[in-house]
Amino acid sequence: MSYLNSYQKGAIFYQKHKLFYTTDLSKGNIKIRKTKADHKKPEIHADTLQVEKVADTEKGGKISCRIKVTDGSSIKRVTLTLKGPVSTDHPVAVETEIEMKYNKKTGYYEGSVNKEKGTYRIENVYAEDVFGNHGWKEISGYQLEL
Repeated sequence: MSYLNSYQKGAIFYQKHKLFYTTDLSKGNIKIRKTKADHKKPEIHADTLQVEKVADTEKGGKISCRIKVTDGSSIKRVTLTLKGPVSTDHPVAVETEIEMKYNKKTGYYEGSVNKEKGTYRIENVYAEDVFGNHGWKEISGYQLEL
Protein backbone atom coordinates (compact mmCIF):
# COMPACT_ATOMS: atom_id res chain seq x y z
CA MET A 1 0.00 0.00 0.00
CA SER A 2 1.14 3.51 -0.62
CA TYR A 3 1.17 6.70 1.40
CA LEU A 4 -2.16 8.59 1.10
CA ASN A 5 -2.62 12.28 1.92
CA SER A 6 -6.39 12.45 1.65
CA TYR A 7 -9.29 11.05 3.67
CA GLN A 8 -10.87 7.96 2.11
CA LYS A 9 -14.19 6.57 3.38
CA GLY A 10 -13.89 3.03 4.66
CA ALA A 11 -10.34 2.69 3.41
CA ILE A 12 -7.37 1.10 5.05
CA PHE A 13 -4.17 3.04 4.48
CA TYR A 14 -0.71 3.64 5.87
CA GLN A 15 0.47 7.04 6.97
CA LYS A 16 3.90 7.54 8.48
CA HIS A 17 4.20 3.83 9.27
CA LYS A 18 0.82 3.60 11.05
CA LEU A 19 -2.23 1.70 9.90
CA PHE A 20 -5.51 3.64 9.81
CA TYR A 21 -9.08 2.55 9.07
CA THR A 22 -11.45 5.39 8.26
CA THR A 23 -15.21 5.29 8.71
CA ASP A 24 -17.97 7.55 7.47
CA LEU A 25 -19.35 9.30 10.59
CA SER A 26 -21.67 11.69 8.74
CA LYS A 27 -24.80 9.73 9.78
CA GLY A 28 -24.16 10.55 13.44
CA ASN A 29 -24.51 6.94 14.54
CA ILE A 30 -21.68 7.15 17.05
CA LYS A 31 -21.83 5.29 20.36
CA ILE A 32 -19.46 6.17 23.16
CA ARG A 33 -19.06 3.50 25.80
CA LYS A 34 -17.57 3.23 29.25
CA THR A 35 -17.78 6.92 30.12
CA LYS A 36 -19.08 8.37 33.35
CA ALA A 37 -20.79 11.72 33.66
CA ASP A 38 -20.06 13.74 36.77
CA HIS A 39 -23.10 15.57 38.12
CA LYS A 40 -22.12 15.62 41.79
CA LYS A 41 -20.84 18.72 43.50
CA PRO A 42 -17.57 18.53 45.43
CA GLU A 43 -17.90 17.52 49.07
CA ILE A 44 -16.67 20.15 51.51
CA HIS A 45 -15.66 18.57 54.82
CA ALA A 46 -16.46 21.51 57.12
CA ASP A 47 -15.35 19.57 60.20
CA THR A 48 -11.75 19.65 58.87
CA LEU A 49 -11.62 23.47 58.60
CA GLN A 50 -8.62 25.02 60.35
CA VAL A 51 -8.10 28.79 60.48
CA GLU A 52 -5.33 30.45 62.46
CA LYS A 53 -3.15 33.50 62.61
CA VAL A 54 0.40 32.59 61.67
CA ALA A 55 2.02 36.01 61.84
CA ASP A 56 1.20 38.94 64.09
CA THR A 57 2.37 42.54 63.71
CA GLU A 58 1.31 45.90 65.13
CA LYS A 59 -0.73 46.60 61.99
CA GLY A 60 -2.25 43.16 61.48
CA GLY A 61 -1.21 39.68 60.58
CA LYS A 62 -1.44 36.69 58.33
CA ILE A 63 -4.47 34.39 58.35
CA SER A 64 -3.85 30.82 57.21
CA CYS A 65 -6.58 28.29 56.46
CA ARG A 66 -6.98 24.72 55.27
CA ILE A 67 -9.84 22.34 54.58
CA LYS A 68 -10.44 18.94 53.01
CA VAL A 69 -12.53 18.89 49.81
CA THR A 70 -13.17 15.73 47.78
CA ASP A 71 -14.80 14.94 44.43
CA GLY A 72 -15.03 12.10 41.92
CA SER A 73 -13.28 14.29 39.34
CA SER A 74 -10.62 16.99 39.57
CA ILE A 75 -11.34 20.08 41.62
CA LYS A 76 -10.93 23.36 39.77
CA ARG A 77 -11.37 25.93 42.53
CA VAL A 78 -11.71 26.23 46.31
CA THR A 79 -12.18 29.56 48.09
CA LEU A 80 -12.84 30.59 51.67
CA THR A 81 -14.72 33.84 52.31
CA LEU A 82 -14.11 35.84 55.45
CA LYS A 83 -15.63 39.13 56.60
CA GLY A 84 -14.06 41.86 58.65
CA PRO A 85 -12.93 43.83 60.38
CA VAL A 86 -15.81 45.92 61.70
CA SER A 87 -14.69 49.05 63.52
CA THR A 88 -15.36 52.80 63.63
CA ASP A 89 -12.92 53.15 60.71
CA HIS A 90 -14.72 50.38 58.80
CA PRO A 91 -18.47 50.46 59.60
CA VAL A 92 -19.18 47.85 56.92
CA ALA A 93 -17.25 44.60 57.01
CA VAL A 94 -15.36 43.83 53.82
CA GLU A 95 -15.55 40.36 52.28
CA THR A 96 -12.26 38.72 51.30
CA GLU A 97 -11.96 35.56 49.23
CA ILE A 98 -8.94 33.40 49.94
CA GLU A 99 -7.99 31.25 46.95
CA MET A 100 -6.93 27.83 48.20
CA LYS A 101 -4.54 25.44 46.45
CA TYR A 102 -4.22 21.68 46.90
CA ASN A 103 -1.26 20.49 48.98
CA LYS A 104 -0.35 16.92 47.95
CA LYS A 105 1.61 16.34 51.15
CA THR A 106 -1.28 17.16 53.52
CA GLY A 107 -4.28 16.29 51.31
CA TYR A 108 -5.86 19.66 52.17
CA TYR A 109 -6.66 22.81 50.22
CA GLU A 110 -4.65 25.63 51.82
CA GLY A 111 -4.46 29.40 51.54
CA SER A 112 -3.48 32.55 53.40
CA VAL A 113 -3.97 36.29 53.34
CA ASN A 114 -2.50 39.32 55.12
CA LYS A 115 -5.09 41.49 56.89
CA GLU A 116 -5.17 44.46 59.25
CA LYS A 117 -5.93 44.10 62.96
CA GLY A 118 -9.49 43.29 63.90
CA THR A 119 -12.03 40.52 64.29
CA TYR A 120 -12.74 38.36 61.24
CA ARG A 121 -15.61 35.97 60.74
CA ILE A 122 -15.47 32.98 58.38
CA GLU A 123 -18.55 33.11 56.12
CA ASN A 124 -18.35 30.12 53.76
CA VAL A 125 -16.26 27.74 51.70
CA TYR A 126 -16.92 27.34 47.96
CA ALA A 127 -15.71 24.48 45.75
CA GLU A 128 -16.08 23.80 42.02
CA ASP A 129 -14.96 20.81 39.96
CA VAL A 130 -13.73 20.78 36.35
CA PHE A 131 -17.25 19.93 35.09
CA GLY A 132 -18.78 23.07 36.63
CA ASN A 133 -20.46 21.30 39.56
CA HIS A 134 -20.17 23.53 42.59
CA GLY A 135 -21.27 23.84 46.16
CA TRP A 136 -20.61 25.82 49.30
CA LYS A 137 -20.93 25.43 53.03
CA GLU A 138 -21.88 28.26 55.29
CA ILE A 139 -19.67 28.41 58.34
CA SER A 140 -21.11 29.80 61.57
CA GLY A 141 -19.42 30.65 64.83
CA TYR A 142 -15.88 30.73 63.45
CA GLN A 143 -14.05 33.95 64.36
CA LEU A 144 -10.42 34.98 64.47
CA GLU A 145 -8.84 37.97 66.20
CA LEU A 146 -5.75 39.63 64.71
